[in-house]
Amino acid sequence: MKLKQFLNLLKEVIGDSFKYIGNFFILSILFNMVFCIDEEKIAQDDYISSSHSLCKGVCVDFHLKEQPYIGVNFKLSHNFLVSAKTSLVNSINEQLYSHNLYGFDLDFFNNGKYNIILSFDINKSFYHDESVYSWQQISLIYFKKNIKSNFQVILDSSYDNNWNSNQINLIYGINVYKNIFLSIGLIKSFSNLSNNYNGFLALNFNI
Repeated sequence: MKLKQFLNLLKEVIGDSFKYIGNFFILSILFNMVFCIDEEKIAQDDYISSSHSLCKGVCVDFHLKEQPYIGVNFKLSHNFLVSAKTSLVNSINEQLYSHNLYGFDLDFFNNGKYNIILSFDINKSFYHDESVYSWQQISLIYFKKNIKSNFQVILDSSYDNNWNSNQINLIYGINVYKNIFLSIGLIKSFSNLSNNYNGFLALNFNI
């Protein structure tokens, strides 16, 4: 398949939103793959789940863990969502730094009973002795939604030029009040640096 045919097919899959953001994400991915710096320990410490947000249009997520995060999500079409997340508190040796994620979720399979979603994020960690660290995160998400709850199974991989770490996430979410959702997550890491279980809580607010 030629490149032009592939791009036309991609446009049909994700709708009109490709026109506005497709080129931006392609350039961002290429830029970060060229300039990314290996830092597996920071990536392991800063890991944030790629859980799929229950977003109707614009929504805000709070990830409550040892290092809390806030995220903003925009649903640009029925199957394409973009997001940005940032840490509220991160520190190493009493030095504060910032960790941000920019990415998208593409819902490419929906049979009415469950969805299969591809998620991609670019991670940026700033203010480490004036250094910037970058790595990528890609996930495959099984998402099943019921009337008042949802269940997600996430196969997640973070990687850079010469390392990668893998995680599996099990997430159960409930609709606690109108447009407010609470999710409970269990993370199992298969990294060279860690083989532990971790958990988190997340609150999602549809605006």
